[in-house]
Amino acid sequence: MKLEGQPNGISIIIPTANRLEDLRDLLKSIKILKPVPAPCEVIVVDNSKVLSARQLVEEMTIPFELRFLYTSKQGLHHARNKGYSSAKYNILAFIDDDVILNESWLIGVCEGFFMQRAHLATGSCLPLFGDAMPKWFESFWPDLDQKYRKIVHFWPLSIIKFKLENYSQINPNLVWGCNFVVRKELITYCSGFHPDALPEERKFYRGDGESYIGDVAKAIDAKTIFVMNLLIFHKVNSSRLKISYLKKRGYNEGITQGYIGHRYDERKAIMKIIFDKMKALYMFLRVMTLPSEAKMALQHLNSGILEGRSDFEREIEKSSNLRDWVCLQDYID
Repeated sequence: MKLEGQPNGISIIIPTANRLEDLRDLLKSIKILKPVPAPCEVIVVDNSKVLSARQLVEEMTIPFELRFLYTSKQGLHHARNKGYSSAKYNILAFIDDDVILNESWLIGVCEGFFMQRAHLATGSCLPLFGDAMPKWFESFWPDLDQKYRKIVHFWPLSIIKFKLENYSQINPNLVWGCNFVVRKELITYCSGFHPDALPEERKFYRGDGESYIGDVAKAIDAKTIFVMNLLIFHKVNSSRLKISYLKKRGYNEGITQGYIGHRYDERKAIMKIIFDKMKALYMFLRVMTLPSEAKMALQHLNSGILEGRSDFEREIEKSSNLRDWVCLQDYID
């Protein structure tokens, strides 16, 4: 895929639903971002069941144009795709509503796309704990300065730390939705985002979200880089630190794996099965080396994945609506 000329500005897109205080904190961090010469806008896309964020957005003053959009359709992909369709500029920066931006984050966007001409970019996403870090988590979040590893992450909490040279090329699947900066034409090429984070009553309609964009970027060798200034802090509240949360997070991942297995061609499905088997073996071996609390956490995560995949298979067997949904060409409203 060829780039379509120079970037013309930056659209920061924030999907949100019923997290007003988190959204307020995020907008405050946007308010104090170091300025850049590129034109910028901020789009808040509310897809809660009721209009919860409009008043906050209307009252907030920031140094950029701030727009409010609403979609009554539940699901993170509906909000992402609405933001994509409405954006004025061709550099799109998708961030979660519960993150805090490093004050040089906007400079990082310019570095990645105006200077380095990337298709896709991200930075470290560090945890911002509401309470003390639990003991079990220490096994999954080592200090990189004391390790030979260049990247460490814990995907169930959407946190990742890079120890790389600035502008290093990275695997596109390491660009996660909480800090996902992308050229608009790549989203167009992919026909939008796939389903992600739906309400409980539609849980089996979950798909592979922004991971699909990463898969396409990898397939077409799109330039994907780590930018040091694209640093964010992701809130990790006490509910996410409970081992029971890991079971729920694993369950959702199991549904995603089921979606992938049914949506894509046989070759990719077979490769996915092989990968999952190898990953399961790795996780089994990893469990053997962990302290008891960390071992329990990982076991909950893995059992959730198995349950989610199993429940999805039963549901798709009996539901023609779900089978049709999985095979939709795109999910843009």
